[in-house]
Amino acid sequence: MQSIHNYQHILAPVDGSKESEAAFATAVEIVNNTPSRHLYILNVVDTNKLKDAAHYSHELEENAITQSKALLERFATEAKQAGVTNLTVISETGNPKNIIAKVIPAQYDIDLIVIGATGMNAVERLMQGSVTEFVSRTSRVNTFIVHAD
Repeated sequence: MQSIHNYQHILAPVDGSKESEAAFATAVEIVNNTPSRHLYILNVVDTNKLKDAAHYSHELEENAITQSKALLERFATEAKQAGVTNLTVISETGNPKNIIAKVIPAQYDIDLIVIGATGMNAVERLMQGSVTEFVSRTSRVNTFIVHAD
């Protein structure tokens, strides 16, 4: 069993939900306990969901990407204000489940994912299962699931 003190590359996927806010705060605490740790803040624009929308357009996708970057900027500012010095911000497009569980951990050598218990899309959770459930079941790295207060 790996001790919480051994993790060095911590991924915090964020979507603006209350649960992702709580997970982000937990990730910041973990990173701040050891100065050599690196925090990766990720937001994924679900382009598959956008393309399924009745009124899909490239403008809609560009707006979603712009909102993603603004969200990440806010979280990066919060992390820096909390004392995080080793920080990478990642904006991706595609399937959030796969990107969070597999793509980013492999690309950045992530050894801990700190994720909210639920995200913003309640309908998808009911129909396909949650992103969190998929990540905890399929990712090669340990997953710390945080519940909002």
